[in-house]
Amino acid sequence: MKRFFCFLAMLCLFVGSVAQDKGIGVGQLVPDVWVTGVSGLKLEGKEVTAFRLSGLRGKLVVLDFWATWCAPCRKMVPVMDSLQRVFGDKVLFLPVTYERAEVVRPVLAAMRKVRAFELPEVTSD
Repeated sequence: MKRFFCFLAMLCLFVGSVAQDKGIGVGQLVPDVWVTGVSGLKLEGKEVTAFRLSGLRGKLVVLDFWATWCAPCRKMVPVMDSLQRVFGDKVLFLPVTYERAEVVRPVLAAMRKVRAFELPEVTSD
């Protein structure tokens, strides 16, 4: 019984600390993080493999966190490509995954056989 109450106390402390982290709200500046593992993105006319988020200041950026094993995520990539074509330079749709490029490339190649798309991507991030 003692262990249960210790566990319950630790759980309450953990949940309390997580609840205090409110993240970023509307109107707040996004931290200027360094984004690596980038492919297919041109900034100022140059293809980049890494950039700081401040380099996108003034542009609406939609970060889509996805994974190769997530079917709804895979279906969203061509939709984002269509939206990118509609909005052009006004919006940047940027798919981001934690998976390594070696894992992502074959999946994207298979997806492109079904429906072609041209979006930049961020891997291993």
